[in-house]
Amino acid sequence: KHGLYATFMPKPLNGQNGSGMHVHQSLWKGEENIFYDPSKAFHLTDTAHQYIAGLMTHAKEIVAVHCQWVNSFKRLIEGYEAPVYIAWGQRNRSAYIRVPEYQPGKEQATRIELRSPDPACNLYLALASMLAAGLRGIEKKYTISKPIEENIYKMSLAQQKKLSIQTLPQNLEAAVKTMQNSALLKETFGQHLFHTFIANKQWEIGDYQNNVARKYDNQVSAFEIQKYMSFL
Repeated sequence: KHGLYATFMPKPLNGQNGSGMHVHQSLWKGEENIFYDPSKAFHLTDTAHQYIAGLMTHAKEIVAVHCQWVNSFKRLIEGYEAPVYIAWGQRNRSAYIRVPEYQPGKEQATRIELRSPDPACNLYLALASMLAAGLRGIEKKYTISKPIEENIYKMSLAQQKKLSIQTLPQNLEAAVKTMQNSALLKETFGQHLFHTFIANKQWEIGDYQNNVARKYDNQVSAFEIQKYMSFL
């Protein structure tokens, strides 16, 4: 009516923040939020810490499911509050996982926020991969790194290395290559779905590379607007 479009495309406009789909998560046993512990830092239980560690340990192999389009990775660049770095903290909007601040009397709201997914993903596969990674962390009792509250965008490479901060893959091609070696996702999705998903993404990557120059690695191309706007 007004000549405008509403879209779930992860990065429709250059120079503007992309569209994320931050997913707030907690685990429950009956009526009890098993992420809440009043005696611990951030009010998070050991179980919550292990869940976070699972999401971080498997971050690189599951990101192709959370950010499943070539255009998704145009959102995951520095400078636009996008979670490029695999880290966690409470007030840090440059981190992969954020812990919303505890509000007295709202123990049931204790949770973590995964900031990598975008709204163009397959929600069912994305939620399955998140839960699988988090539960693997609990099952194997993964240990968590220290929280990072500094703006990671402003850190030097030496500082990032000292804190063992890793980055998510820079494009869909790298993300899919990492996913191919994921035993966790093979088990979670099953062989048929796992290999079909990868085959579909490899076709998409090839189609993109045949039509778009490398100079568009970090910016939105006209090809993406024409291809994705109509169905995302």
